[in-house]
Amino acid sequence: MHHIHCIVRCFVNGAHLDKDVFGSLGAFAAKSEGSLDEFDYADLFAAQTMLLRLGDVVLITTFNDAGGALQGAMPRLERIGGALSEIQTREVMVDFAFMNLSLKERPRFHTECDLLNETLTERAVLSDQFELGDLDYAMRGALLRQALGDRIDHLQAAGKSAQEVEKAIDDGLFTVLFNDDGKFIERSFIPLPPNVPAS
Repeated sequence: MHHIHCIVRCFVNGAHLDKDVFGSLGAFAAKSEGSLDEFDYADLFAAQTMLLRLGDVVLITTFNDAGGALQGAMPRLERIGGALSEIQTREVMVDFAFMNLSLKERPRFHTECDLLNETLTERAVLSDQFELGDLDYAMRGALLRQALGDRIDHLQAAGKSAQEVEKAIDDGLFTVLFNDDGKFIERSFIPLPPNVPAS
């Protein structure tokens, strides 16, 4: 939170911001599939990651990664081939958070004070090369559970039992973004017929 405060207060104290002090930001087309609401907000506080949807646009950001989450998630993001449903936006938020928590070396931020010239500069110290550490997919599963909340109780996947879905979530492998062939899922939300309870 201190780093976010340092960035926000630049408008008051006139601090210069180096380009690397900013986090990751992704803007995606969204659709109201599965929800009639025009607004959605979610965050994964431990991973400093937030989602904000306004109508047909969703913004997903990570505040303290110097762009690392976006770089790490890019191979998946590049395969998104359409507007995201509400539940898909939550998975993208999880991907940002997972990459942020998986950075091998975290950026270090500091404020440089030049007393002679009376200037402040927010700076970041980064490793020479972007690198992820060992990926803990159980952590991704926990993040997905947190992001989806009670929606998980209603998830179904074609050809998979409820137990298989639960295991895939816990193993960090469950996705509503891509099918088994790696193709983007255009319709991730299909309402059940009337009088058919969710299993």
